[in-house]
Amino acid sequence: MFLMGGLFGASMLRVLAALAYKVFLCIAVYKDAIEHSDRNTALWTTVLTAIFGFIPAVVYAIFRYQKGKDFVTCRHCGKMVSKKYPVCMFCKQPTGDESGRSLISEEVKKYLILAGVFFIVQFVFEGIIAASGARQAVTFNLF
Repeated sequence: MFLMGGLFGASMLRVLAALAYKVFLCIAVYKDAIEHSDRNTALWTTVLTAIFGFIPAVVYAIFRYQKGKDFVTCRHCGKMVSKKYPVCMFCKQPTGDESGRSLISEEVKKYLILAGVFFIVQFVFEGIIAASGARQAVTFNLF
């Protein structure tokens, strides 16, 4: 009975879990874009993720991975440099081999795990709401 009524009923907890899921997903996308010197796409990808959920985040991850195949991040200045050149065109330092670098940083992984936990919590409360029959049908009549 506690979960169905009051200020923090199941529907309110589901909404809070959905909000936390989107916030942590947006933080993960933003931090990943900033870490990969993608300042131009960081804001737009984060805003699209906030509005549409995980689909823009997946599209960003696919394109970032494809971009990462042709470019490396310079260890000295942090800018993206083509793998074709042995030295950075910005700071003139050797780029070195960064193949041992992980695809996702530990900080981004932390936010992705939190987003996943709140995504699961959201569905648990959705199941509680559906099982209890608390959700009522809403009809919209024009006439």
